[in-house]
Amino acid sequence: MALTRLGRVEEGIESLDRFLAQAPGSTLGYVQRGLAHLALDRPERAVADLRRALTLDPDNAEARAALQRLGQDG
Repeated sequence: MALTRLGRVEEGIESLDRFLAQAPGSTLGYVQRGLAHLALDRPERAVADLRRALTLDPDNAEARAALQRLGQDG
């Protein structure tokens, strides 16, 4: 997400919150928000979003890799 790449991670999360409220089935939205939470050292929130992404798309490599980096089953 562009805002997170610009260092505006909190704004990026807020934008993703709004997006996911409208598109709750978006795997990419959950992955991106999970990665943003990781950037802000919020591992519990990151894990929740990344697990949700895998629920939606069990083959999502990005979510799986991020969970493995966190020491979670990916």
